[in-house]
Amino acid sequence: MRKLIVYILFMFLPVAAWSQAEVAQFQAYVGTAIFPTNANDALMTGYKPGITIGAGVSKTIKHALIFNPNIEFTASSKEHYSFSLLSIHNNLKYYPWLFAKIRPYAMAIVNISFMNLHQEAFTKTVQPDPAYSVSGPADIPVDQIVYREPDLKLQFAPTLGLGIGIGVDIPVRLKVVPFIQYSYTAYTSKSSGMINDNFKNNTSGLATQNFVAGVRYSLYKSLKK
Repeated sequence: MRKLIVYILFMFLPVAAWSQAEVAQFQAYVGTAIFPTNANDALMTGYKPGITIGAGVSKTIKHALIFNPNIEFTASSKEHYSFSLLSIHNNLKYYPWLFAKIRPYAMAIVNISFMNLHQEAFTKTVQPDPAYSVSGPADIPVDQIVYREPDLKLQFAPTLGLGIGIGVDIPVRLKVVPFIQYSYTAYTSKSSGMINDNFKNNTSGLATQNFVAGVRYSLYKSLKK
């Protein structure tokens, strides 16, 4: 119950910040998600580069400090597995040079994500050590071991994420601002009881690196010095 309350608060935090902030922008972006390399067949490693798409708003909290909530979707796959994340990002961005022609920024990320995981049914053959044998009257030698994995599906498993990022805005018109952005987010999926109960190979947490490009559209005229 306590975790559920935390998740609900994360979902409504962007709404609360929207009502308190000033100067709105809408934004949309698309990019590539990169995942850790395969680590001993761990569940959350070894995925192919995936797609990330998102949309949200930007609001000025104070001078050079921007609150940027987004809804984001990420998906990828590897042999026998596929997964997707639907995330509610709460980003806080700092612009050291807010009125420059090119505006770099640093970003802190806190999010709640809901994970879908699918393991298709498959068999895996392992060659044991030559000394391996089945205990019995004759100690029968074993040439190979065949593991049969079932079809498993898990939907809407909540996990928290913390991350950092950097980016740059490149204003081209008064209200239209293209941007590029890099972010790294680590998730608490390794300690998720919901995931661990369904997938015994959940031995490493999920981490994502996102490279995205997008555009913001201002509802109001740009602020001037």
